[in-house]
Parts: sequence; structure tokens; C-alpha cells
Amino acid sequence: MKIDNANANLKTCPFCGGRAEIKMTHVPPEKVWAGCTRCDATSAVFTTNIYSSAIDDAVDAWNRRNYNEVDMS
Repeated sequence: MKIDNANANLKTCPFCGGRAEIKMTHVPPEKVWAGCTRCDATSAVFTTNIYSSAIDDAVDAWNRRNYNEVDMS
């Protein structure tokens, strides 16, 4: 998955309702995570490798919720 597509699939921040985006280091090994642009909350950090898509993993981790979602708008 490309970062632009991944950003479109991210839910809003579960803490403040802010916009989330995929972030990535650009030095090997590349690390990928999702983070809130308002309160700086982050998902787990995933390392890229040939066996999995770190971007997909970061999106899945960010979008996982353990509670009933509440409309924060």
C-alpha cells in the first residue's frame, strides 16, 4: 500500500479526534507508524521487511479500537 492510500484509510485519533497520517523514516531499516497530527499519539512502530507490509501493519494498528466508537465531531 502506498502512503497516500494509507492516509486515506486511517481513522481519526481515538484520543482527540485529530487527523492521522503515516510517518516513515528514510534510513534503513525503514520504520513506519501512524500518528496524530494534533496530539502526537502514535501507533506501534513497524520495520519494513520482505515478508510483510509495514504500512498495512501501521494502518491496522492505528485503526484497531477496543471500545464502542463515539462520534467526536
